[in-house]
Amino acid sequence: MDSWWKYGDEGACLVTKRDVIGLVLIGSILTAALVFSDSHALIILTEASSSPWFLLLIFVVYLFRPFFGWPHGIFPTAIGFIYGFRLGLIIGLIGGIVTVLPLYIVGRYFKTTTGLLAKASEVSDRFFTTTGETRGVIGARLTPLPTDVVAYAAGIAGVRIHSYLIGMFVGGIPWVIGFVYIGAAAQTLNIDTAQIPPSSVLLLATLGVFLLLGYPIFQKMRKDVK
Repeated sequence: MDSWWKYGDEGACLVTKRDVIGLVLIGSILTAALVFSDSHALIILTEASSSPWFLLLIFVVYLFRPFFGWPHGIFPTAIGFIYGFRLGLIIGLIGGIVTVLPLYIVGRYFKTTTGLLAKASEVSDRFFTTTGETRGVIGARLTPLPTDVVAYAAGIAGVRIHSYLIGMFVGGIPWVIGFVYIGAAAQTLNIDTAQIPPSSVLLLATLGVFLLLGYPIFQKMRKDVK
C-alpha cells in the first residue's frame, strides 16, 4: 500500500508514502541550505582551484548542489572568474547538464496521480503537453524560474530524458553565458572582456520565451474559451 491516510466516500488518498518522503527531502534540503550556505561552496572551489583534481571537484559539487539548496548561478560565475570566459563557458555548459539531473530523477520517482503531489504532477503534465516536451523545457529554462524547479517539474511530468537534456542545455545557454561573463569580467576588472553585453543575454532569453511558449499557450487558451 502506497497510501497511509484516506478520506471521503471513494477513499481518495490524502497523504501517501511518497508525500511523506517528499516532505522529508524538502526539509532536508532546507536544513542543508541553512547549515551550509552557498559561501561554503565558493570557499571550497576557491581553495581547491590549484589542485589537479579541481575539474573533478567542480562536477562533484555540481552534482550534489541541488541537495544543498545552492543557487545554480554562483557556480558558472565562479568558474568564469577562475578560468576566464572561453574555457569557463565550456565547463559551465557541461556542468549545467550535470546539475539538473538529480532533481529530474527525483521528480520521475514522485510522479503520481494520488496524494498531495498529484496536483503538481497534473499541472506540470498539462504544461508540457500544451507546449511540447522539448519546447516547454527550453522555454521554462529561459525564464528566471530556479533551475531546480524546472528540473523537478519536468521529472514529475514524465518528460522523456532526451527531450529534457536537450531543452535544459539549449535553454540554459543564455544564463550560463551571462554568469560566466560576470565572473570573467570580475577576474580582469574589464567589462568588455567577454564582448557580450549582459543586457543582450536577458533580451535573448525573453525573446526565446515568447517565441517558444507564446503560440502554444495562446492556442490552448483559445480552445478553452471555445
